[in-house]
Amino acid sequence: MKEIIQLLMIVSTAYLANLVIKATVDRWGLPLRGVRYGAKMARQSHWDPLKDVQGEWLESIRHKMRQAGYEAPWMPFLYLMLMTLVPLVLSGLALATRWPDPRGAMILLLMIPTLTTVHFKESERKISKQFEKDIYKVFKYLHHQTEAGILPTDSLRGIYQVVEEPILKKRLIKLSATYGQTLDLETALNQFKEGYGTRSAESLCIAIRQGIQTGENVTLLRHQERVMFQKYFHYIQEETNRMRSLTFAIVAIDCTIVVLMIGIPLWMETARALTRLFQQ
Repeated sequence: MKEIIQLLMIVSTAYLANLVIKATVDRWGLPLRGVRYGAKMARQSHWDPLKDVQGEWLESIRHKMRQAGYEAPWMPFLYLMLMTLVPLVLSGLALATRWPDPRGAMILLLMIPTLTTVHFKESERKISKQFEKDIYKVFKYLHHQTEAGILPTDSLRGIYQVVEEPILKKRLIKLSATYGQTLDLETALNQFKEGYGTRSAESLCIAIRQGIQTGENVTLLRHQERVMFQKYFHYIQEETNRMRSLTFAIVAIDCTIVVLMIGIPLWMETARALTRLFQQ
């Protein structure tokens, strides 16, 4: 029993450490290179400790960070620290304090990278799902603007106004700003697509490209608006069903607790009464 309690304490400590690291990153952006130095450098939004490092593996990590909603240049560095250095240091401390028992060190060595991976995967899933829900508004906006005779370049300037989700709004603003300043459509579209690994993002970029280059994208916009609205309606149904199931589960649990609170004392009183009766 004592070993089980110690194991639970170690797992809880690892989980709380991961939450503290995440909260620190979300609030102050400390890149885990010393609190004072980290606070100073994190305020510089363009600070990138890996800027001189090249390789497909690093580009893959950067791409993964963007899809999870983390676009700060120092996020790949933090990700690598959470996956390598932080688990090694904490597991080393755990091993030193609990020598020669290696279980705590092994749990920390595996728990922190696992929780980090789960966090980024969950963030990526939420962003992709929210994008799939909101993208129909963008297609609807572009479709109506095109049918009204407004130039695609003018429509692109106000495209961000039709969505409320912060990350998508920010990326649409960046898309229109990049194109407006450089007139480099491919660069602007590629930057936008990097944040999403979905076909919907590719379809949106194709529609924008066709509209600006040829002006003949009404059919594509109409089709994509219809398809994306069906997806949006499907997501709404899924959320409704999930909330219904959750409400039913909560009611069932509450009813079970009430029944137990009432039933257990009655059962105990009945058992005592029967015991006294047979003893007489």
